[in-house]
Amino acid sequence: MPQANSLSLGRTREEVEWHGMKVKVWEPWATENWGTTRNACDAYYSAANEVSFDTAWCEPIPVFEALAKRFPEHEMVVISDVSV
Repeated sequence: MPQANSLSLGRTREEVEWHGMKVKVWEPWATENWGTTRNACDAYYSAANEVSFDTAWCEPIPVFEALAKRFPEHEMVVISDVSV
């Protein structure tokens, strides 16, 4: 899964035109690769192998897809408060 730091996108102030708006250059990249413009926050991992976290505005579907490919033997249940 691509990491923003490996591309130095998170540190730049460069802007690009995206959907008719000027945005930081990393926002389109993050949306296309992670499904959200920000990294996860308030992450929690329990002894029962449960992970929870918050994102900026939607669930990071590309991240879930990458995890499912990397760990096909694991079951993943996604609970979200966002309608998809």
